[in-house]
Amino acid sequence: MAWPFARAKKSGQLKRGRHSARMDLYRGVTLLGIDAPDLPEFASIAETHDRLIAKGIENVLPLIKIWGNGSSFYGVNRSGETVIAEDDEVTILKGDLTDVYAEMIANLVQYQKDMEKRFEASRGLFGKSR
Repeated sequence: MAWPFARAKKSGQLKRGRHSARMDLYRGVTLLGIDAPDLPEFASIAETHDRLIAKGIENVLPLIKIWGNGSSFYGVNRSGETVIAEDDEVTILKGDLTDVYAEMIANLVQYQKDMEKRFEASRGLFGKSR
């Protein structure tokens, strides 16, 4: 799993014009796995598959979960096509799952770099960090 990266936000005005800062965990990728004693439930193919079925999505084997992107799961359908299951909708994607995964990781790395730049720029607003 690539851990979600923190995101700084102003949460509003406080007394004397000061702002409070809050952090949101945001964006990450989890490769789902086969059930094992030390596998967290959120990373289980079987648990995720059951949740998709409860939403009315059948015939999708979920393999990748995106954090910070609603409830999106990437996987394959019975025909072997790469799909994304979002909410109660399934969309067939071009390319194979390794292409999709590589693109997600590249996007996550770029997002983290962008957030680091934002944190550097926000030091004046939130005070200097150590």
